[in-house]
Amino acid sequence: MEIMDFDLLSMKQRAKMIMKGAVPNIFVISLIFIGLISGIHICEGFALRQNVTLFFIVYIFGTVLTELCVIGYVFGILKISREKEGELTDLFCAFSENPMRNILVVFVKIVVLWIGYTLCVIPGIILFYRLRFVYYELLEENKSVRKAFADSMSLMKGHCMELFKIDLFFIGWHILNIVTLGIAGIYVKPLITITYAEYYDYLKGQKEIFNMG
Repeated sequence: MEIMDFDLLSMKQRAKMIMKGAVPNIFVISLIFIGLISGIHICEGFALRQNVTLFFIVYIFGTVLTELCVIGYVFGILKISREKEGELTDLFCAFSENPMRNILVVFVKIVVLWIGYTLCVIPGIILFYRLRFVYYELLEENKSVRKAFADSMSLMKGHCMELFKIDLFFIGWHILNIVTLGIAGIYVKPLITITYAEYYDYLKGQKEIFNMG
């Protein structure tokens, strides 16, 4: 079977179409997600003004909470990208569905990336891209931590540069978000996340075609 070429512009156009069809749910979910993450950062800033020890405790706790919220947001947006209805409760699925496994995968990912960047920057960057879809894989068929990491590594093999191009493509949008003090994030965050979800499903489809061939 023929393997389709990577087409970022088509993915972005489809992401915009999906967003239009998911109004207002997608913006409500994104607004609450951004609010949660902002609240965590505010707590970290408050702790920093108190003392360093409190800051590190709050920072570690806040990082785990942030990643768990990211898992929930990914779950909701992945559903929407597959033209299913996203729900507000999706944001909190990492806390309600197998939370210990989710916390473990967050810790393992953080430690692995920290080791990679500590040993050398380049291996750290490569690991960062190879593990980008760990949370997506974790949500597929309720996978184990080990399988989620293994499947993300396998899925991204030979595709890191494509994902890097997507990241470069969205730099302008990230700058817009910063300039508007995060206000544009209500639109930018779901657009970017849906595009990543589209790319994830593209890779899954390519892998299935390759295995069938």
